[in-house]
Amino acid sequence: MAFLDDVKGQLSSVSDQDKKNACEAILQSLSNSSHDELLKKRLEALAVEKAEADKRIKTVLGGVATVTDENLRMAYKEYSDEMRHFSTVRSALTTFLVTVSLAAFSAYFNKSQSHPFLVAAALVFALAAIAVCLEFSRRTSKAYLRRKRIWNHFTLRQLVTVLDDPQYPSKSVTLGAMLKDATNYFLLIGLGLIVLAFHYRDFLSGFLPSLPPELQFFK
Repeated sequence: MAFLDDVKGQLSSVSDQDKKNACEAILQSLSNSSHDELLKKRLEALAVEKAEADKRIKTVLGGVATVTDENLRMAYKEYSDEMRHFSTVRSALTTFLVTVSLAAFSAYFNKSQSHPFLVAAALVFALAAIAVCLEFSRRTSKAYLRRKRIWNHFTLRQLVTVLDDPQYPSKSVTLGAMLKDATNYFLLIGLGLIVLAFHYRDFLSGFLPSLPPELQFFK
């Protein structure tokens, strides 16, 4: 190549004793094209070294993705989408199961359909509503904490070294976030109020009398 021939030509005229002192002068005497070609070769060598280093890092970490700002931004968006999805499913599915449980209880207290199966079904759906609420609340809180950690990476410089750490967040930290989520309290309190309303239905009937005849649309 041109720059190698140029370097060899310069070195051939320099004695071994003066080679060290003459290196800087030789580099300065190279043409611009030789400098560009030398720089290109050096960059290519560095790129190969970086690729090998990334490969070794992935091998050591078990295939964990390299953490970059771009990857963290993509993960931040992914966790935001997960939060919205899990929160929506939690609210919709919990409300649906509570409604089914309420309908089963209502059917049982209807004298024409008072079968113990309806109570069992109502209890199953009520427990399912609680389980769904807690599970999707856990997933929502977990996604929130992971997203918050990425936010702190950019704002507080609390650097994230692993993109998807299965150990983070811990169960205790996730539980703490769940206890701070007001949505869980509203859903569970609503379920408790429904159960209490059924238990004290005769007492409540004194405050909620039947509609007067003129307002009864269905006879």
